[in-house]
Amino acid sequence: MLGKVPDKTEYHGVGGPVTVVTPRYAAEVKESLLETSKLFGYEVVDSNGATQTGYFDHQANLRNGQRCSTAKAYLVPAEDRENLDIVTHAFVKKVVIENHQAVGVEFDHGGASHTVKATREVIISAGAVNSAQLLMLSGIGPKEYLQKLNIKVVEDLPVGDNFQDHPATPIPIAVDSSVKTISQKAGSPRAFLNYLHDRSGNI
Repeated sequence: MLGKVPDKTEYHGVGGPVTVVTPRYAAEVKESLLETSKLFGYEVVDSNGATQTGYFDHQANLRNGQRCSTAKAYLVPAEDRENLDIVTHAFVKKVVIENHQAVGVEFDHGGASHTVKATREVIISAGAVNSAQLLMLSGIGPKEYLQKLNIKVVEDLPVGDNFQDHPATPIPIAVDSSVKTISQKAGSPRAFLNYLHDRSGNI
């Protein structure tokens, strides 16, 4: 039910909570397009491997035909633990730091500001952009930048210096009009019934 799982390499782990697979559905022209790109001298690469410049077979975070989000991978299996409280619609403003050690977080929820303290550790998991932003709002980052924003400097560190985006370029390709598009196929009753039956999405 998973789809093809990439081979285990230094860039791919196997058996972890986040599922990375090549979706089971493949358009009729996919293999032909990849082979054609090779004929013209372009590389077919692993999008999560050593080189990302080239053409590649799409990989996705999917499990049983559904998106395997961070919440599904980590929170759902642990949501009934007595030592876990999940607060939705909360906005974290900063990490609370005492004596150069992270001891909690400050956040807004329900129209009020709250502070919670940690007994062991504080883990920041806010993505590539917001993790860096949260550190800087907490006074951890480039000194010159923080001072310009009147943020008290706790640690002068190069937070965000190596920030890199990961651009992709979609290339529309015209095919024979007799070949239905993915949108046309996905909207068919057959595709819907297949998804309800076995999460296959076969179309």
